[in-house]
Amino acid sequence: MSSYWMKASFSNNRGVLVQDSFQINEYPDSCPICHEGIEPALRAAWYEDYAICAIFMCPKRKCQKLFVSFFERDLRLAPGGPAPTIYEYKASYPWVPQEHIFPEEIRTTSGMFCAIYNESEEAEQRGLKNICGAGYRKALEFLIKDYLINNKKADEESIRKSLLGTCIKNYVDEGNIKDCAERAAWLGNDETHFYRIWEDRELEDLKNLIDLTVAWIHLESVTRKTIEGMPRKKRGE
Repeated sequence: MSSYWMKASFSNNRGVLVQDSFQINEYPDSCPICHEGIEPALRAAWYEDYAICAIFMCPKRKCQKLFVSFFERDLRLAPGGPAPTIYEYKASYPWVPQEHIFPEEIRTTSGMFCAIYNESEEAEQRGLKNICGAGYRKALEFLIKDYLINNKKADEESIRKSLLGTCIKNYVDEGNIKDCAERAAWLGNDETHFYRIWEDRELEDLKNLIDLTVAWIHLESVTRKTIEGMPRKKRGE
């Protein structure tokens, strides 16, 4: 396993500021702010309580922000004896979530869907796996209900009061949207209930079905706009 040496400052027993070299397993390979792959530039490092706090700068011209990375001591033993003291990279901050940019037609159809989906994705990126699924399920409900109200001109009061499954079954008439949204709702319900029905499916399957639902709604919207923008010419023209 490759490793690196990092110089870090610390206060010795007499309170004097000194520097020493510490072995780390890796440098961060992406910027937590712009999320580009990088070879970060080390600006300073501090050692305290068996941990290293290092300040790096992103070398990307569009970013060049400073961020802090943390390394903790690896206390595992190697076969046959103690392993070299290596400090393992743990995390970098500040971490800026990556926003999912939806097509204009989807943003117009349901701005709340876009907002809730991005909040759920941020929770997932932060490792909050137990709550993000419920957020994706909520986002799907806003997408379908806003789609029916805004794009299909369904009765708003009826849509608001109906369960998501009922809306999909009784009001969605486009086959691909209905099929994908129905299955997304099944998996979304599993994310909010104590008992899972679809045990062989994971969060990624739910996201894929939502993506497919979004894609079909987007395709329907673009197709409708294109056809409306090019009406049939009168016979004889």
